[in-house]
Amino acid sequence: MCLRNQWNIDGGKNMFAGDTATQKWARKVLPILVKRAQDRRTITFSELTCKLGLPVKGYARKMSDVCRHIVKTLAQLEKQDDWEGEIPHITSIVLRKTGKCSPNMCKALTGDYDSQPSQQQLQTELDCSFCYEKWDAVLTALWMIK
Repeated sequence: MCLRNQWNIDGGKNMFAGDTATQKWARKVLPILVKRAQDRRTITFSELTCKLGLPVKGYARKMSDVCRHIVKTLAQLEKQDDWEGEIPHITSIVLRKTGKCSPNMCKALTGDYDSQPSQQQLQTELDCSFCYEKWDAVLTALWMIK
C-alpha cells in the first residue's frame, strides 16, 4: 500500500504557476522521472542535476524543491473532476547517491526525518511508482506530451 496521504506538499508550488528556476526545472524533471519509473529504475539527485545541465555542487540539494513542485502539481491534477484515481508520488524514486532516502521521504515512511525506512518499506513505495500505468496520461494531462 502506497503512503499517498502521508506526503507533505507544503511549500511546493504548481510547476506551471510561474517561471521560477525551480518551476522550470520541475517541468523538465517530471518526464525524466516518468521514463525512469516506466523503466523501473531509481535516479539520484545528482543525476537529475546533471540531466538539467547544472553543476552538481550546489544544485543537487535544489532538486528537493523541484520534487516538491512536482508533488504539488500532481496532487492538484489528482483533485480535478476529470481525473480518476490517486497518482503516486513519483519523486519517491529520487534517492541520494548513497541509495538512501531524502529526509522528506524518511519522514513520510518512518515518521522521522533522520530514520531510514526498511528495504521493504522503500520497495513498496517504489513499486507504487514503478507499477503505475497512467504516467503517460499524467504527462498528457499536463500538456507535456504532444
